Amino acid sequence: MPIEDDLVWYLTWRVRQEEGVPAKTRLVKLLYLVDLLNVRGRGVQATSLRWVFYHYGPYAAEIERVFDRQLGNTIDVQGTRNFFGDRMLVFRAREFPPSTLLEDRLRRYCDEVCDRWAVEDLNDLLSYVYFETPPMVDAVRGQPLDLMRVRRVQWPRWYRALGPPELDPSWTARREAWRRRFEWAFPLVKLEPAGRRAEDGLRSVEPSDGMGDEEPIRGRLIIGAGVDEA
Repeated sequence: MPIEDDLVWYLTWRVRQEEGVPAKTRLVKLLYLVDLLNVRGRGVQATSLRWVFYHYGPYAAEIERVFDRQLGNTIDVQGTRNFFGDRMLVFRAREFPPSTLLEDRLRRYCDEVCDRWAVEDLNDLLSYVYFETPPMVDAVRGQPLDLMRVRRVQWPRWYRALGPPELDPSWTARREAWRRRFEWAFPLVKLEPAGRRAEDGLRSVEPSDGMGDEEPIRGRLIIGAGVDEA
C-alpha cells in the first residue's frame, strides 16, 4: 500500500481522536504539512504526491486516487459539511490503525500537525498553508511547488510547548513506596536553636545609670550599608 494511503487512514483517525472534523480539504492540507515536515527533517517527501499551486494553494491531483482506493477499505464517508458554500465530504476511519502502520518519525509528524490543526477553524488552517508555508512564497499558480524551501528558511514559526512526560502508573506507586520507606528510616528531627556561650567572644555590657564617672557615649547609629552623608 502506498505511504500516502496509510497517511490518509492515520490522519483521518487522528483528527477524529482530537474531536475534529476530518473533511477532505482538511486532510489534504494536513498531508501537505506532513510532507513539509518530512522534507525539513529528511530532505525528501514522505509521499510521492506532486504538489502544485492549484487555485489558491497546494494540491496534488493524485490525491483523488488515494481517497478512491481507501474508501470502503480503511475509511468511509460519514457525511458532508458545508464549508464556504460548498459541500465537502467528511470521512471516518473504519478501524483503529495498527501501531506498525507508520514509522515512528512519520507518526510524530502526523501527531504534530494534528495537535496543532485538527480542531482549528478551517479558514485559519487554509490561511496558514497559503500564506505561511515556504513553498507558497513567490509560488506561481499552476506550477510545481518547491518543497525544499523548508530547508532554506526557518519553519514553522510556531512552536508547541512541551507537555509533562507521561509516567508509568507503576513508577508513581514505586516512588510513593520509596518515599514512605525513606521517611520511616530517616524521621524528621526538629532542631532547636543553639544557646549562646560566654566564650563566644561576646561580653555583656551593663547599662549605665548616668550617675557614675563614666563619660557618656554620644553619636549617631546608622543602620545600612553604603550610606553616604551629604
